[in-house]
Amino acid sequence: MLKEFYEGARRCVSWLLVLSVFVFCSVGCEPLRKKFTRKKKEKKEVESIPVLEPVEYPAKVTTPAETYKYHYSLWVVWNKELSNIMLDRDNTKRKVYLLDQAMLNLQALKVLVTDEKQQRLNEDLKVLQEIHDDLTAALSKRTLNRLTLDLTNVERRIRQEFRFDAIKDYLQP
Repeated sequence: MLKEFYEGARRCVSWLLVLSVFVFCSVGCEPLRKKFTRKKKEKKEVESIPVLEPVEYPAKVTTPAETYKYHYSLWVVWNKELSNIMLDRDNTKRKVYLLDQAMLNLQALKVLVTDEKQQRLNEDLKVLQEIHDDLTAALSKRTLNRLTLDLTNVERRIRQEFRFDAIKDYLQP
């Protein structure tokens, strides 16, 4: 009985196979061939795009007060970060970089103020340059504690004398 069942299943499978081959051959591969053949592209008409005249925007005009506030706030940030890492013994390159950035912002402030305040900033920049030289020197004349104290003194003077409320009357027009 089991043998007859397998024999019948084999016949059924063989008939299905023959039937599927017949259907496949009768339908053909026309759609499949069309799918993979390259068609010629249609020529599109080129639309002419008008050339627009460029718009010139006016340069942003900032007042000396805005510029001063900007550079002063940058100096505060650079100086604060420098003060935080000043007592680290192994981060000399970072200290020098932060000190350079703080000095650049002070020099930008110096351009914006009158001559008497420029002289005062020059004194502080001189002290900062000495600190810079001591940091980059192989054998420093002063200890890190002394450099930190000098940096704190300069910071205190600048915060007292050069905050915007105290300096707004001394800005150049």
